[in-house]
Amino acid sequence: MAQLRRKIFDVHDSQPTELSTTASSGIQAIYRIEEEIRGPPPAERLVARRTRTRPLVRALRRQLMRQGNGLSRHADIAKAFAYGTKRWRAFNRFLYDGQLEPDNLIAERAIRGLRLAGAIGFSRATSPRQSGQRSCSAS
Repeated sequence: MAQLRRKIFDVHDSQPTELSTTASSGIQAIYRIEEEIRGPPPAERLVARRTRTRPLVRALRRQLMRQGNGLSRHADIAKAFAYGTKRWRAFNRFLYDGQLEPDNLIAERAIRGLRLAGAIGFSRATSPRQSGQRSCSAS
């Protein structure tokens, strides 16, 4: 879902239209619900998703399909809508499993910190100046 959200938000930032505004609002509503239900056991999250999130996701899909058909396939918003409809199954897997998140942003953020710390440590350890080693040059 994060990829679809990013594509629609990017289009909305560069070329705001009624379509991109409506799609962005629908995605934001889905993420607000997910924020509210983060933490409870998977069974409770699944119930909340069935009653609250699934209707919004279905409405978003109807919008993508209905309004995407009337657009030029070269329009950026049409490309974003087509991306979403082609990958729809993967985007809504979280609706059927209370353990899944709608995206992997939590994991990405956790890894980003480790990756940055590792990259900084690696560059320091391999730098001849930082490690106290002299570089060898062929004479």
